[in-house]
Formats: sequence, structure tokens, C-alpha cells
Amino acid sequence: MALLLGITQSRLVCHGDNNQSYVCESDHCCGESKCCSYYYELWWFWLVWTLIIILMCCCVCQRRRYKQRFQQQRRQNEINLIAYREAHNNTQHLPLYLRFLPDYLLPTYEEVVDSPATPPPPYGPPPVSLSVHSAP
Repeated sequence: MALLLGITQSRLVCHGDNNQSYVCESDHCCGESKCCSYYYELWWFWLVWTLIIILMCCCVCQRRRYKQRFQQQRRQNEINLIAYREAHNNTQHLPLYLRFLPDYLLPTYEEVVDSPATPPPPYGPPPVSLSVHSAP
């Protein structure tokens, strides 16, 4: 068992087995003439923890993306199911964008049939606008 004999300028003089002294620089005494460092002082300890944290962050991001993609697919499936049911349960075969128009925006069939056919306007040069510039 090592005994601590003295501390000199961050060096530890340790007493090991067979009454032999040894010096530990920036470590602590342990075992038979061994110097041990604390695990949190080792570079690989922090490297392992950093890798674990990065891996956990990647897993969390991947999980969120998967969950969001799954919710979007579920919403799209619900929309497709609603559209499918409307298409098969609807007796009138109007396009979807016309079903939601209010009736007062569309003319009735009788109004369209009774109105005289009007020809399109004649083709011609575009109207020229005259602008008057005042002289200073």
C-alpha cells in the first residue's frame, strides 16, 4: 500500500512496497510503485463522452425526422381516403374545385342557354394612350 510522504511542486513522493520511494508527477499514488491518474483527467474519457453525446444527438434528430415523415404520410393517407370517399359517394360529378364554389357565383343553366351568343371582340392594334407633356 502506497503512503503519501510529501507534496513538492505538484509532485507526489510516494512510499511503495519494500520501503521504496517513488515520485508521481501530476498523478496520484496507487498500487505497488504505480502512479495512477484520475479517469476524468484522461483524454480518451472525454473523447468517449463526446462521441456518446454526438451519437445521441444524431439518434434524436433521426427519430424526429422519422416521426415527422410518418405523420406526413398518415395525413396524406387520410386526405387520400377522404378524396376517395368523396369521389365514390358523390352523385354529381363536378370537379373538386367547383364543388366548393357558392351557387350564387355560377349562372343557372337557363340563363346560359337563353343568353345570345356574343362573338369575341375583333382583333386589332392595341390602343395607344396619348400623354401630354407640358413644357417648362
